[in-house]
Amino acid sequence: MKAGIESLFLPAKDHDRIGAVNKPHNDYSPFMLAMEWSSRITAIALEMVVPVLIGYWLDQRLGSGFVFLLAGAALGFSVALMSLLKLARSSKDDDRTE
Repeated sequence: MKAGIESLFLPAKDHDRIGAVNKPHNDYSPFMLAMEWSSRITAIALEMVVPVLIGYWLDQRLGSGFVFLLAGAALGFSVALMSLLKLARSSKDDDRTE
């Protein structure tokens, strides 16, 4: 019987042998699925924030008011929206294959 931190990274079929309660829908452990989702959410958040920060920096550097800040906000919002739509489309496709 395996115990400890190693069990977090084992595929679900190995978790069945060590007494895991919930079996995920694929071969990843629940911890790995949580890490996958947290990385997706972090990436989308960074897609929204980084263009705004770059726009702010450009405005400060060039003294252009808030033109680049607004451009960065529009760019970040549109890129994050495309990523969210892609994510929703992929999870809807995953639900259909089950």
